[in-house]
Amino acid sequence: MLALSAVVAVVLMTTACSRRCHCYGRDGSHRYFTEEELQAKGMKCSNMVTDGRGLLYSLCEYDLSNY
Repeated sequence: MLALSAVVAVVLMTTACSRRCHCYGRDGSHRYFTEEELQAKGMKCSNMVTDGRGLLYSLCEYDLSNY
């Protein structure tokens, strides 16, 4: 059992997963932002819903995927 747990841990650590911000547009569109794009905008994923002047997206959340 211990060996199986170790193998699973190694596989999880070597899997190429990246975190990106997935925003759902109010018109049903989808937009993805990388961490670098968010940093360049000075924003966090949770702040991408509004820009202070109005709603940009209906929902923004982190999406873990292989891309």
